[in-house]
Amino acid sequence: MFTRMDQKFNDYAQQDESKLRIYEIGLPNADNMFMRSKMKFLISHISADDYIMRFRTLFTDRPVAQIFFHPDFVDTMKIHQMVLADTLIYFTSDTTTATTPNVFEFEYPARVIPVTDVTVMEK
Repeated sequence: MFTRMDQKFNDYAQQDESKLRIYEIGLPNADNMFMRSKMKFLISHISADDYIMRFRTLFTDRPVAQIFFHPDFVDTMKIHQMVLADTLIYFTSDTTTATTPNVFEFEYPARVIPVTDVTVMEK
């Protein structure tokens, strides 16, 4: 059984969901225990952008990563470059960072969907 991960950050609860989008990309090893233990680094890495506000994994027709963002302030190319970076920069405190190799392998196709198109069961 697939175990979902869902983490909200950067004041996600204060956002108007109708304005948000989801960048979705395949994450074949999303349910692997080792990879799940490393997701905190990926989440910290993408949370450095104030307009990226949520990360979750789920199984659609395949295991995927979904990254919620505000399209008026961050574009999908930036998100794409962040998740594919060779090195992840993560926070060790509010003002200190460290780095780790990016061990994640993503799978195409990627797509962008409005949060309002996500069913209640997926929210």
